[in-house]
Amino acid sequence: MKLLALVCALFWCSAASAAADVPPSTGKLTAHEILSRVRKAWGGTAQSSQVTALEGSITSRGLTQTVRIFTKAPNRVFFQRIVPWMHVVVQGGYDGRVAWSQVNLGGAGPSGPAEARFTRTEAALDNSAEVLPGRWPMRSYRLSDATVQGKTYLRVYVEPRGGNASTLLIDPKTFEFGGRQYAIDRYDICTKTVRVGGVTNCQKEDIYQKGRLVGTSISHIISADSIDDSLFEMPVAPFDWTTGWLLDRYKRALHEPLEARGTALVGLAHFSTYLNDQSYLWSMLHLQTTPPVGFEYALTSGSRTFFRSSYNGVAGSVERNGPGVGSVDNAATWGMIYNRCELHAQACNVHVQREPNVSLISRQYYALTVVSNLNSSEWYTVLLDEQTYLPAAIWSGDALMYPSDYQPLQSGELRPSRWTLAAFSYQEILTSVGPPAPSTK
Repeated sequence: MKLLALVCALFWCSAASAAADVPPSTGKLTAHEILSRVRKAWGGTAQSSQVTALEGSITSRGLTQTVRIFTKAPNRVFFQRIVPWMHVVVQGGYDGRVAWSQVNLGGAGPSGPAEARFTRTEAALDNSAEVLPGRWPMRSYRLSDATVQGKTYLRVYVEPRGGNASTLLIDPKTFEFGGRQYAIDRYDICTKTVRVGGVTNCQKEDIYQKGRLVGTSISHIISADSIDDSLFEMPVAPFDWTTGWLLDRYKRALHEPLEARGTALVGLAHFSTYLNDQSYLWSMLHLQTTPPVGFEYALTSGSRTFFRSSYNGVAGSVERNGPGVGSVDNAATWGMIYNRCELHAQACNVHVQREPNVSLISRQYYALTVVSNLNSSEWYTVLLDEQTYLPAAIWSGDALMYPSDYQPLQSGELRPSRWTLAAFSYQEILTSVGPPAPSTK
């Protein structure tokens, strides 16, 4: 069952539901009865106190990442996500009391609310709490059966206390774990199992989104003989003497003022895809920043605003073709990026740490990671050109941005007039940089 942990390390888990007819042979079984049969088919009933370890690769959209998971019953976890093409390592853990996260062996700290829910979910599911009672408080109930990729599954909703919900997909004949559903259009299907020591685990999963195969994850067990309990505890970060030197040259290159000022940008945005709607492929972009971390970003087509996001320093909102909803994911991180918080760390309440140089497209770059002092799950990494000290790329989560074609503003600051954003849907933005807005301070 544990391969799901590798996928959870990259995607948030949320409950899913879809109506389908319930086969008569299993229609009267409760969630508890189904999970009991799953536990028997799985075979993993031993309450071992030893550390177990799993390593796997996840390939999606042509890129491969490595994930390592270490667990110790009943509820400890350490996970590590390695992005080799960006030389970035994101890791975190739960020691039974505190959820924490860390970027590139830099500043570790207690996880923020969203990241903490993710880490608690890892701690519960990686220790198989949905089928092993007593490992983590778990809410579960049965959903209607559903047919996924031509096969009908029993479905059981599971939600660890303090964590994120998901839905188990279970073979109605063998009661073996068949996959997991995270949203109406996002699920993983187990395509290969392996039985070791009397326990059946999924070794290969196909990742589907909107009915399309978008990735594959493959795992294997690794040795944990040299691992002790300290792995699950939050580490102490080393002091970096070179960050200030690099930031000083970065500020000079941009002609950055001592005090952050709001900036207005307007330009043309091009999407290769946006909701499969051709009318939005070319749109107008509007961005207004409000230091220290506020912003409003909007995309318009004609007189219609079809996307808007904002953050006021406390809460964010997102609007897609209609009324806005609260943003619970990365609005604060985008506020940090838009306001160049790496250059205004005190005002933004962040810390900046230098990382090992990064090789990207056959060139070497300096790397600076910016982490919020209030929530360590809010972070991004800036890559600086080794000769000009200007930003060449910004990486955050699943988005990689390339600023280029730097032009001076009337006030003297240097800003990129072109951005290329590679994310879930490719986006290229051509901007005309407007004059800086009045300072909000």
